Amino acid sequence: MIMSVKPVSSSFERIRKGLDPAYSYVIFEKAAGSCEDPELREVVRALERLNASIHRTEIFRDDAGKKLLLVVKFDPGRADEIMLEFVSIGLPDDVTFYAYGSRSPE
Repeated sequence: MIMSVKPVSSSFERIRKGLDPAYSYVIFEKAAGSCEDPELREVVRALERLNASIHRTEIFRDDAGKKLLLVVKFDPGRADEIMLEFVSIGLPDDVTFYAYGSRSPE
């Protein structure tokens, strides 16, 4: 899994506009703290255990919204599956997540 080490400054809106529609994404959001946030590390460990086809993970800092955003890029059609997995295992109360990208064919 490729992951940036230091958060890059960006806004949530700019990140969302830069997503490639050919892939699926899950964006995890939490109030900004240190870049070593244990909650985001927990999310990364859970993603590794899922054995999902992750293309890239990056951490962004939205200074205006005072949030950290973990952006995870997956193969197309995987966002729903990944979200369901996180709903079943649970996330810390202060972490929110969003899914973007193509949906699995019904």
